[in-house]
Amino acid sequence: MNTGKINSEITHGNFGLEKVLKEIVANLGIVTTGNIYLVATSATEPNYSEYAKQNVVYADGSEMIQSTVAAAYAETLTNRNDVIFVSANGTSNKVASILTVANNRVHFVGLDPNGRKIGSRAMISNSGTGAATDTAMIKVTGTGCSFHNISFKNNWTVAENLSSVCDWGIQTYWENCDIESLGSAHLTNELAASLILGGNECIYKNCTIGQDTLLVTSTAGQQILIQNRGSSGLKSTRSRFDECRFQSYTNDTTHVFVRAGAYSIDRDCTFEDCEFVNTVNATSAVTLAVAFMCPATVGGAINIGYPRIFGATNVATAAVGNTAMLLVAPVNSASDATGVTPT
Repeated sequence: MNTGKINSEITHGNFGLEKVLKEIVANLGIVTTGNIYLVATSATEPNYSEYAKQNVVYADGSEMIQSTVAAAYAETLTNRNDVIFVSANGTSNKVASILTVANNRVHFVGLDPNGRKIGSRAMISNSGTGAATDTAMIKVTGTGCSFHNISFKNNWTVAENLSSVCDWGIQTYWENCDIESLGSAHLTNELAASLILGGNECIYKNCTIGQDTLLVTSTAGQQILIQNRGSSGLKSTRSRFDECRFQSYTNDTTHVFVRAGAYSIDRDCTFEDCEFVNTVNATSAVTLAVAFMCPATVGGAINIGYPRIFGATNVATAAVGNTAMLLVAPVNSASDATGVTPT
């Protein structure tokens, strides 16, 4: 067996950078035979000169080193299982307009593989104020895409921009990601949310969702908005959140961590072993009335297993909306999942 030839074919003659990146991918459990792309520029990447020496030109003519996240995504092909790496060098990876991830099985990996629930040092944010077409910073519509070890910090201020991430994908997987909307319009618009979820069988593991840096002053509002994908026939189905952190900071008691819209869920959406933390000891901060709101017309169920809720009076109530919500808590009372001052 000519192992040298095999290794050369696998790594396209590069025994350094590309091989290391493929090993990282394998350790994350991503099985790929696609292309590897690394977002890096000479202006921001301390290792750029070494990276450039080890650049790879693939059979389709695309190069491993790309200057922006959008440029890297533009080189991907649907269903090829391409992987895009973004740097954790202290400089944000910017998008100039909404990045719609429509290709199937494209994977985004931050070079900060430390299992951070919050504050991953690999970041995607945006430039400018945004345009009316920038309804989200990242919008996923493809199937089988994944995101690992990345902070998504949305700073656009245009009123049409409603979320940092809009996940309308099928079987999207998120792990160790931090998703926050921080633009001024997000603080005053009750339709805004850090995450808008409409996808099917989407999984969020060890992620932080929501922001508690800036005061939200809108009446009502939420950090996650569950919705359908444009019609009651395209509800979010069987999505789940495992060991995630949800956070908020608001002066309105009717704000919630999670709000489900009408006709938004088919089957269920599950929250397992998650913490819900509302800021109560900062200027103008208030205690939330409830953590969850679910209308009678939701269509499916919200399942909540062993939540840890801080800065809210109750998990949910009939007065606000708790239709089709099922709670498993340490004892059989909705209020017993919420933190109280010890005596």
